[in-house]
Amino acid sequence: MPIGKLYEFDLASGRNWPAYVRLVEQFILLNDIDNELRVATLVTHVGAATYQLMCDLCTPSNPENNSFEDLVKLVNDHLEPQRSEIAERYTFRQRRQADGETIAAFLQNLKHLATHCNFGTELEVNIRDQFVCGLRSDEMRSRLFVEPSLSYKKAVELALSLEAAERHAAEAAAGAALLGGGGEGLVPGAAAAGLHRVGARAPPDSRRRRGGSCWRCGKGTHSSNKCRYKSYVCDMCHEKGHLSGVCPKNEKNGDRSSAATVHAPHYRCLLLTTEDRLFWADIGYAAYAAIKQALTREPVLAHYDSALPLVLAVDSSSYGLGAVLAHVYSDGSERVVCCASRTLTDAECKYMPSALRANILEEVHAGHMGVVRMKQMARNYVWWPSIDQDIENRARSCSACAAERDAPPRAPPTPYNWPSEPWTRLHADFLQLRGKYYFLIIDAHSKWLEVFPMSSGTTASLVTAKLRDCFARFGLPKQLVTDGGPPFTSEEFEKFLKRNGVSHVITAAYHPASNGAAENAVKTVKKALKKAAIDGEDMERALSKFLLQYRNAAHTTTQCEPTVAMLGRRVRTRLDLLRGSTADRVADAQRTQLRHAGGTPRAVAPGDHVLVRDFSKNTQSKWTPGIVTERTGTVTYNVQTSGGVSHKHIDQIIGQTRKPNRYSIPNASCADDTAVEDEPPVDSSGTNAAQTDVAQPTVSAQLEPPTDKPAVITNTKKYNLRPRNNNPQYKF
Repeated sequence: MPIGKLYEFDLASGRNWPAYVRLVEQFILLNDIDNELRVATLVTHVGAATYQLMCDLCTPSNPENNSFEDLVKLVNDHLEPQRSEIAERYTFRQRRQADGETIAAFLQNLKHLATHCNFGTELEVNIRDQFVCGLRSDEMRSRLFVEPSLSYKKAVELALSLEAAERHAAEAAAGAALLGGGGEGLVPGAAAAGLHRVGARAPPDSRRRRGGSCWRCGKGTHSSNKCRYKSYVCDMCHEKGHLSGVCPKNEKNGDRSSAATVHAPHYRCLLLTTEDRLFWADIGYAAYAAIKQALTREPVLAHYDSALPLVLAVDSSSYGLGAVLAHVYSDGSERVVCCASRTLTDAECKYMPSALRANILEEVHAGHMGVVRMKQMARNYVWWPSIDQDIENRARSCSACAAERDAPPRAPPTPYNWPSEPWTRLHADFLQLRGKYYFLIIDAHSKWLEVFPMSSGTTASLVTAKLRDCFARFGLPKQLVTDGGPPFTSEEFEKFLKRNGVSHVITAAYHPASNGAAENAVKTVKKALKKAAIDGEDMERALSKFLLQYRNAAHTTTQCEPTVAMLGRRVRTRLDLLRGSTADRVADAQRTQLRHAGGTPRAVAPGDHVLVRDFSKNTQSKWTPGIVTERTGTVTYNVQTSGGVSHKHIDQIIGQTRKPNRYSIPNASCADDTAVEDEPPVDSSGTNAAQTDVAQPTVSAQLEPPTDKPAVITNTKKYNLRPRNNNPQYKF
């Protein structure tokens, strides 16, 4: 059943369409109506006349084919066409307070006229100026003009106070004016104000006692025409029709009213004091004259005589309290000895006797409006000590109010502890959309999301199967948080979790915030699936695309991608094609480096006789012969030299040459430069003794440790030590 009620729009007036639209929007918000049903809600509540207007404005289409905002704008443009700002401001400036119009009504109409004036930030200033200038009372306007800094709020409050003072003083002055006409008692204001009337001489047909009692006898609430004493003769005035106890000539009935009532205008004027200035109106002078006349004429203020009896008379009105102490003389007359009076404050005017408090409580509670509204109503009329507590106790004792009372104030949230490792605590829930159910799991650490379509139902066995699938991929969690739904509270589900060592936490029923992680994930997934349904996309395909993007985007809480927090890396998507991989970028950089570096590719093989760079300080030659024993890398080799095995780069190795030439033998003992045979000698095995750029000693000789004595070369011929044709490759 919907909450609240919408009435039909009154098309005849057509002046409050924006207000009606706001009411419809609040009704939609209160009942949590989906966006696609907003138009249906509007057209079914506006009424037949307004709906027909919508049909005419939407022709040839139908209202149902338009959006909510378009329908509202069509009707608004029709009912309230574009207004002239100058004309609206002219109407606003011409507004004046009418006769009999209250300050509140005048201010409300000014606010309404300013709606279409486009005053902007100067709205309150313009309303204040027109409010003060448009007041009917010159005295009130002059009083506002003397304020040095008059704000909008201060102007309104002061005007309302002045209006209230004038109204109360006029009532009191009307009663005081009767004193100058020869009346015998003090007469407060008009009877309509509910004040006490004492000693006033009124026609017999119109006289009434206080509280509505009969004026003939002063008893009961019967009509004076039906009073049984209407034929009695008064012992005081000897006139027929009333008793002596209510006779106007009886001093007991006169001069006992409270002067505080007549003094009330003085008190109202004092309330209007601003700083050191006192506002004193004509009503104050009228009340002053009435008080002066009442106090200076007989029978006021007789001398006190201890031998005479005393009588105390008290009276009250809605403005004040009064008491008169008088002597009773032998002839039965009374003379006032002293009197006292005091004007009541606004709060004191609302006191109620203790005997009536229970009735007041029942009256303000009659509509079951709640404690707050009961207090508001009571404060406008009455007050007594501990009234708030009495109202609360009355509302608390009502069984109907207790049955329908609102929930207590929401407690502050208590967040879960964030687990330090992924897949430690999981939150699970169901998502329902368009008649289909989805089982949702979210990891509290990484925010990794798993969503499974449940096409076969939501039984405990199906839920267990989905969890078993997740546990097989990511392992067993320590804790699972769910609501109290039937699948999660079944015996089968509890046994499954217990066998796998998973602690189960069940949140409170009808309190989604207790499982907030799952509830928020449900909202996110549901919104994505709704958008996919609007685009007409396959739901399962859309779900897969959403999960890929969701897992690869940084989460707002953790500021980290769920894939990174869960798997330690981002997963590859089609967007990664835009920037390529790191390996591709490195390979491109290396190719560019090789292209600009230059150089000649060279290589040697194990067993080759080579010259290697010698960095030792005890040799005079930079190069020493050796044999390649092993290739350790693309450009690195191990070379056996006389000093042992050394690890060399190809740039530190000179390979052997196959061309016949002349060689220079290092450490040779011959000192001459005699030309010898062109061909190098051949050893006994038939191998050319000069396979390299220079004559090489035997391997055994290479491996011998160096000595201080010069080497002696036997069975060799002498060769020319000069390079042939000055070829630089033979320079060592």
